[in-house]
Amino acid sequence: MLNIHRISDNIEVLRYDVGHQFEYKGNAEVIDYAVPKNIHPYNLEKSYVFYGERKLLYDCFKLIYAGNKDFQPYIHLFHAYLLIKAQFRAELIQVNDKVGFGNFSMYQDRKEFFLPDNSIYHTAFLNLAVHDTKSHSEISSFELRIAPKDDVIKLKSSLEGYKEALHDQAILSKQLNQSLPAGKTFDLKEHKVFYTIHYIKREDTKEYSDLSQEVLCRHHDLRLEVKKQSIAISQLRKAIPKFLILLKE
Repeated sequence: MLNIHRISDNIEVLRYDVGHQFEYKGNAEVIDYAVPKNIHPYNLEKSYVFYGERKLLYDCFKLIYAGNKDFQPYIHLFHAYLLIKAQFRAELIQVNDKVGFGNFSMYQDRKEFFLPDNSIYHTAFLNLAVHDTKSHSEISSFELRIAPKDDVIKLKSSLEGYKEALHDQAILSKQLNQSLPAGKTFDLKEHKVFYTIHYIKREDTKEYSDLSQEVLCRHHDLRLEVKKQSIAISQLRKAIPKFLILLKE
């Protein structure tokens, strides 16, 4: 009834026409079509990913409180938008009364569905999480938790990917031709940022026969996986001692 496909196609075309383009790994991408091309450089220094959302809310509330008659037909639609936005937020942030690691893990893992590795959103998420937190808080060090890999090459590539994502020049503004946020090269040692590689807990779902129970221990497959990951971590520590890696089970 709302012709969703046509609306989505129009949005996809308009996003590159009116949205602010960012340069990421040699490609032009629009993080959010609500971020305009004529954005002031100052707004690119702090939480630029959220600028479009905040500008939209500010403009709508401004029109409402100013009594703008042209916006009257859209007030209820804007209200529906706020309700839907709040529902999405509740599904991504732990807002229920439950406690325990399982409940926390469910919410934490859910975020990864919307942040594919090596995407501009994943890079922006890491970049802002570190730089914004350190600029607004007095913290002595910053811990980045990452999952281990079963191969030393994959683990090294993962660590280098995180380091690249934290670089001041990771995302650029094509229109303004400047980095986000502007600054010097990011240095892990200077900013006291270190990695914590933690093994991922997983429930043992394998059903063992009576005979296998006498031979194999619980979490047999997970133990083999952890062994490979531990060997990869050990090899990386010997090959590249400049990475400060703390192990946490």
